[in-house]
Amino acid sequence: MKEKLDFSNLIPEFWPLLLGDMPIDSAQGFSTSIVIFLLVIMGFFLIYAFWQREKAYYQVRFYRKTLLAYKPEQLLDRRQEINEKMASRASYGSLWQEFDESLVCVGDHLYNTLDAAHFFNHYSL
Repeated sequence: MKEKLDFSNLIPEFWPLLLGDMPIDSAQGFSTSIVIFLLVIMGFFLIYAFWQREKAYYQVRFYRKTLLAYKPEQLLDRRQEINEKMASRASYGSLWQEFDESLVCVGDHLYNTLDAAHFFNHYSL
């Protein structure tokens, strides 16, 4: 006959340690304190990852909102205006300026010599 696995023994008892009923120098108290420490570190990095995600989301939203205000055929004529809008935000302006330096004007069209993903990627945003 097969025995059922009991996973409840894998979860430490937090409350006796936090209330002072379990000494930290016992094996169970020490392992529980390590689990608490790991959960705190995990929580910190989850909050940090969420914060970085929101920061990147607002940057991408700013770029999209600014650029979608213009039709593709207006980009060349309004290039200076777009550069000024992008430069109005210090953290975004430098990245846009690097991208703008890779743009070339051929006739009445604006082309990029490097892919935009080179400038606007997960690392830079």
